[in-house]
Amino acid sequence: MNGYKDPRMEKMFLANDVGDYVGIRIGIDVTSFAGFDNKSVDPFGQAFEIYIDAPMLKIDAGRLAENRLDGTKLKAHPTIPGRFVYTVDAKRETERRYGTDDIANTDNIASSQRGERKTLPFLVNSVVSAGDIVISSDESRVVYYSKTFRVSNQSIAGTLQYKNTAGVVQNIPKDAFVSFERTRNGSRIGSVSVTADGQYELRLRKEYEFNWYTDEVELHYTGDGGMVYHATYPSLSSLFASPHIVLEPSAGE
Repeated sequence: MNGYKDPRMEKMFLANDVGDYVGIRIGIDVTSFAGFDNKSVDPFGQAFEIYIDAPMLKIDAGRLAENRLDGTKLKAHPTIPGRFVYTVDAKRETERRYGTDDIANTDNIASSQRGERKTLPFLVNSVVSAGDIVISSDESRVVYYSKTFRVSNQSIAGTLQYKNTAGVVQNIPKDAFVSFERTRNGSRIGSVSVTADGQYELRLRKEYEFNWYTDEVELHYTGDGGMVYHATYPSLSSLFASPHIVLEPSAGE
């Protein structure tokens, strides 16, 4: 997510110790609103469930307490993979214990909306975390219009060149085939598109599991005459930090 220079990043996402955004905060207001008759309406009176369908996420249990939550309020659904459940208490005063006062939807009629912003902390399951997050409710108890948010991954992009045996650096031509694989087992964990002469875009494949910081990766390109050019990076994070690639002749070529 670091490729997006969005001022909302720190509120929406959770950073790890090296500054990469690895988690998502989902904010929900469980509160009252002013009706057309200028009377305050609220969803309390019976317990109900809010559903978060997000297969690319997992609960960040280490951050529940700082958001005034616990494992009884936010938990994984027992039978539906990728679904999480937030349970709202029937009593408004009891439910206030599990939130903060940073309400986005203010009700000027209600006497108080204290504790009615819920901040749900999650972590991404893998480096590739694209997909839809759908928030809905148990409509037999309360009508909460479902909302869908799309999470997308920024591709890694930069310049892509090779150095021939004479030491001359040249652009890899548009639409050339460049393989990208994990060194330890040769699995093709991403695909490289050469979008223009000397320019590339790399997208990681979500069907593979890999470590952003420890999996060594390599690129290969076969030029005219069958010469193979090669580059190795100690990790995906190092490639992301320095995306301008120069491949060199493989050893023995």
